[in-house]
Amino acid sequence: MSDKVFRKLKRQNGERFAQTIRNYHNGLLQIEGIVDILRHAGRDPEDAERLLPYLMHKLAVNDEEFEPVEPKDPFVLLEQAGYDAFHVTNIEEQNSIKHHYAPGELLCTFNDRSRYKKYHMIHAVKKNVDTIKRGDFRGKEKRDDAYGTSVISIQMLKNGGFISIKNRYNHSVPACDNTFDSNPDNIIEGLSDALKHHFNVDFSAQKSPMPGGFTLVNGKIFKYRRERNNIYYGDQAWVKDGVIHEIDKSKGDALLHLYRFDGQTKTLYKIDDEIDDGFPESFNAYYGGEKSLQIKKGNLYDGEELLIEADGSAITSVSLPKVTNLVKRSFFAMPKLKSLSLPQLKTVSNECFCYLNSLTELNLPQLQTVENCCFNNMNTLTSLSLPQLQTTGDVCFTGMNKLSRLDFPLLQITGKTNFTFMPSLASLTLPKLQTAGESSFRHFNALRDLSLPQLQTAGNYCFNNMGELKSLNLPVLRKTGVECFGTLNNLSNLSLPQLQTAGDCCFSHMRQLISLDLPQIETAGDDCFNTIPLLTNLNLPKLEITGSHCFRVMNSLTDLRLSQLVIAGEDCFIEMPSLTNLSLPKLKEVGNYCFGALNSLSSLCLPKLQTAGRICFTGMRKLTDLDLPRLQMVGHSSFRHLSVLKSLNLSSLQTVGEDSFIGIRNVSQIQALSKDVFPKKLAGLVTLAHQDESFLKQSHAAKFRP
Repeated sequence: MSDKVFRKLKRQNGERFAQTIRNYHNGLLQIEGIVDILRHAGRDPEDAERLLPYLMHKLAVNDEEFEPVEPKDPFVLLEQAGYDAFHVTNIEEQNSIKHHYAPGELLCTFNDRSRYKKYHMIHAVKKNVDTIKRGDFRGKEKRDDAYGTSVISIQMLKNGGFISIKNRYNHSVPACDNTFDSNPDNIIEGLSDALKHHFNVDFSAQKSPMPGGFTLVNGKIFKYRRERNNIYYGDQAWVKDGVIHEIDKSKGDALLHLYRFDGQTKTLYKIDDEIDDGFPESFNAYYGGEKSLQIKKGNLYDGEELLIEADGSAITSVSLPKVTNLVKRSFFAMPKLKSLSLPQLKTVSNECFCYLNSLTELNLPQLQTVENCCFNNMNTLTSLSLPQLQTTGDVCFTGMNKLSRLDFPLLQITGKTNFTFMPSLASLTLPKLQTAGESSFRHFNALRDLSLPQLQTAGNYCFNNMGELKSLNLPVLRKTGVECFGTLNNLSNLSLPQLQTAGDCCFSHMRQLISLDLPQIETAGDDCFNTIPLLTNLNLPKLEITGSHCFRVMNSLTDLRLSQLVIAGEDCFIEMPSLTNLSLPKLKEVGNYCFGALNSLSSLCLPKLQTAGRICFTGMRKLTDLDLPRLQMVGHSSFRHLSVLKSLNLSSLQTVGEDSFIGIRNVSQIQALSKDVFPKKLAGLVTLAHQDESFLKQSHAAKFRP
């Protein structure tokens, strides 16, 4: 009997697979229906080895007798396990746990509006779910850890024969659909029988876990390479709604990735109509119905020309010389694809060429236009050349971990979030690029040289987190958005000869920058020129307006000349301990907290300044001369702790806030419009400035505000 079973198994799964089973324990061949059980279990001896623990457990169970136990209420058991659980009866309940999932980790269940009609679904949420944070598990995710099992969905086919337990990570972890090994008893003892009795269904759930990449379908082992929407895709077979479907090879059919090639109609069909995947439509538009299409050994040919090569139904190579356009989501998440050639392709719709994590060869010599979210997460591609590409949409060319060479000689315009997270790229030149969307050129851990000789406009958050960058060439850049040129910690010299406008938070935290040359800049936003500790040379001859928090923490700067600056926001000119010369001849207005902790400055003259906010001109330990001849109004707590000040010119001051002039001990000369603006101890030192009668009438009654 065993010899006969062995021969059947050898024909079905291969000699080495069958030998692995028999040599481990001859009794395994005595398991009832073993050949049928292993029909879709694979052919590699490694597959057989991985299944041995499960098969040995099944052999032992066949020899045991169990006394029947009265099933318990499954919801009571789940409560004892720490869950709030409920039976899903409508689409609202099906999607009611969606808010517990992190972006990018949502269950496919939420997109399947009929899932609850086909499956008995139990959603279970840990009572302490709000205390289990995603961030605490970042980088150390495990399928059955506290976060992964804090929100689960138990899904049992209503017809019986199949169960799957989904977790909170979804596809961020392997075998996410096999949480607790899809055995409810691993949640709490007795739950399997309780669920079977309560819902009057049957399914296979063994104490010995099914290894990853395998699932049980009505007691049969099915090896799969991909699960999506509760459909399991294997080698020329798939599982849907608890039924194993096999390709009819006699009709010339084949399974290719998630698609069935119909040998009669000569077209590709999606196994699951619910998935958003455009490859069959793209293929059929150029090749569908061609009588010359045929399957040979699982590969698709057009006559003698190989179009699609597959290994175990997983697509590994594609060459489609007729295709000129791709519809949305073509070549999306083909994990085994290694080589792709579309020599006539000119335009690409959204979300193409994404999650191709085995791709090493890509040939697109005629591609000109790319829409949004393309060329993302291709983690094995090392070189990419698109010689005709001119325009890209948003979120393109991101997450390409091994890319070391990129050649786009004609690219002119990019959308938002292009060229990010390329940690292996060392040099990048885009000779024709004129416009870059926001959040582009970020997170290049190895980039040393970046040249964009025609770039004129860059959006927000560009040119950040490039810690190894040593050379940046942007000779015609005229305008940038907010938070550009930040944390470029190895750049020592930066010249942007045509830049006129910079948004907030530009040129900040550049810790190795020594020289910054912006000869044409006129306007800078908030938080610019902030925390550049090694800067010694700063050239801004045309700067007229800056926002708040500018010119701060420049530990090495000794000389600052801003000959055209008229307005500066609050918290400017702070913590520049080496500054000995500050020239602001046209400055008229500054905000609060300006001019503080300039501990090397001995003299300060602001001949045009008219208005200053509160807490200005404080804590300058070496300041002996302060000349503010046109200052008319200053806020409270100004001029404090100028301990060595000797000469003070406030000859136009009309209004001063309270608590000013505290800590001024050594002043010997004060010029002012009126003594009334000073406390009594300083009033005697005041020399009244000469003003004509019309000015005095205009100034009203200047007074000190106690």
